[in-house]
Amino acid sequence: MISANVGAFCSFGLAACAVLNFVRVRSRFYGIKFSHIRKATIQDENQVLTISNGVYEGWDYLPYIFRNWLSDRRRIMYVAIDRKNRVQGLITLSTFDAGECVMFQALRVGRLYQRQGVANRLSEFAQDQPEALNAKRWCITTKFPAHHHSIRLHEKQGYSKDFFLGMAGFNLEESSRIALRVPDRWPRPRKVSAKDLTALLVASCLKLHKMHKDGSLDLSWLGLHQGVLFVDWVCYSGSTQELLGENLAILEAQGHEFWIDMRPNSSNIVNSLSIGGQKQVVKGTFWYCTIYCTGHEESFLAHLTANTLRAHMCRSIHGLICTLDPSLKHPDGDYSNYDTCNLSDDPPPVFRTWMRHYPCIFDSFWDRAVVMTKMKNATNAQNLNGCGGDGDGKC
Repeated sequence: MISANVGAFCSFGLAACAVLNFVRVRSRFYGIKFSHIRKATIQDENQVLTISNGVYEGWDYLPYIFRNWLSDRRRIMYVAIDRKNRVQGLITLSTFDAGECVMFQALRVGRLYQRQGVANRLSEFAQDQPEALNAKRWCITTKFPAHHHSIRLHEKQGYSKDFFLGMAGFNLEESSRIALRVPDRWPRPRKVSAKDLTALLVASCLKLHKMHKDGSLDLSWLGLHQGVLFVDWVCYSGSTQELLGENLAILEAQGHEFWIDMRPNSSNIVNSLSIGGQKQVVKGTFWYCTIYCTGHEESFLAHLTANTLRAHMCRSIHGLICTLDPSLKHPDGDYSNYDTCNLSDDPPPVFRTWMRHYPCIFDSFWDRAVVMTKMKNATNAQNLNGCGGDGDGKC
């Protein structure tokens, strides 16, 4: 009897030791219990790049902008670390429009730490920073409907879907580096500086009576929803002449280029606009452009061609990614409207027309982006517990 009790006690003791050892190892390995958050430093780079490995199936940009964002006065990067200074995850708080808008970007959590509450902690910490608390609105951009879980979660947190944009991408063969034939009926966009573009857009607003008494600009005639320029997943405001000039100057400093064509028989009104620039991701270097042309198909094709030609001039460019003006409707519905958004994988006819002109384009893809905002109010306690600006962090 005694030996049986001793055996049971020993078995219990061994089981308890095993459980305690497991908890101890888990806590030491994952670092969840001992994690805290601080600003990222250059010493975190290697661990951040390890976390980034495999994200977006090779489309992650983080390895190529980490150092730039560390020194960017508009961005603050935070990392969650354990007691041994191992990076568990990171998030970036980005301020735009003179501090009025905050975006939560590049939320990443290491695979070993996912579903352990790290993303929630980072998000809550970021939203409690003075830059976020003092902003008038929070904004996120993500894919639709691919990141539908993140979208639904942010809706519960007070975000609303503002507008949708179509996106298409094309790989460019080496043999495509030849002169592209442009039909005579297509406009010929010309390159302008940020300063000149600001002046032209303001002059166009005046000509069209789209400048309000308070100095705000109405750029809806160009296809900008609420005056927002959507460039490479970031929203820049053009609601006033000051913000428009400042944000265009920022884009120009980042290497973006601006192309316009003017309305026929009117040299003072901008007819269409495209903003393009290089983007480095794990897969390679791509040319990214956004085109606004309020439904004018030939203007859209002309800008798409101009950006393709510009991409061909950069020998390292592997492809082109284009954001489509929402006024160019898909035959199965207007994808700028949530309720009638077409979910097929086929690009709209305007892209098929363009590819017929240029058979060198191949392996195209078609996608959608959604812009969601949350206007700040007295109830700032609501947590941003979701998957951040890019929408891929595991909570």
